[in-house]
Amino acid sequence: MNDPKTIAAVQYWHDLIYKHRVVPPAVPGVAGPGDLFITNSIALMWDGTWNLNFFKDNPDAEAVMKPMFINSLGPDGKQAVRYDSHMMVVPTGVEDPGLSLAKGLIQWLSDNGETWATSGQVPARLSVQGKPAVTAIESVKVAGEQFAQIGVPGESHPSINEIVTTYEAAFSAILANTTPVEEALNEAHTAVQSILDRG
Repeated sequence: MNDPKTIAAVQYWHDLIYKHRVVPPAVPGVAGPGDLFITNSIALMWDGTWNLNFFKDNPDAEAVMKPMFINSLGPDGKQAVRYDSHMMVVPTGVEDPGLSLAKGLIQWLSDNGETWATSGQVPARLSVQGKPAVTAIESVKVAGEQFAQIGVPGESHPSINEIVTTYEAAFSAILANTTPVEEALNEAHTAVQSILDRG
């Protein structure tokens, strides 16, 4: 969490808000990116393809929106996007008929990725990502292309939810300007390391 590259990257984001005034801070009482997009107050909104339904609900905004491959505004000029998966889990001890029903649901979801794409999610199967019904959803198409070309998978660990909660709290404190970047990341590093040390 406190690697110099991490500090530089997060400092960059902090500076976009508080030094360069490119984007407003995400604090209560301040309009968020969606509100600003609707009122034609911002030209670029970085977010995920799950915003598909936001644009469906706001056709005037959708009419002037075009999903684009992420730009390389980072401090090192490198492009990267993170991707993760939605996991279906069947608890230990589940037996039939529940186990068979759960397997059937999981299979159905896997076999119906085209429906999943209509919610703005990228289907897991590459064969489904290329289907016309999916590529017709421009934001899903662009996100899938990004995953294939510059995607980096999310972290995996038995305590990942605790880890993510810890570092997201640090990022929130930084972006709300309540804790200096290096201090917050040093604290997050210590907290995440203690979680990892527990095994």
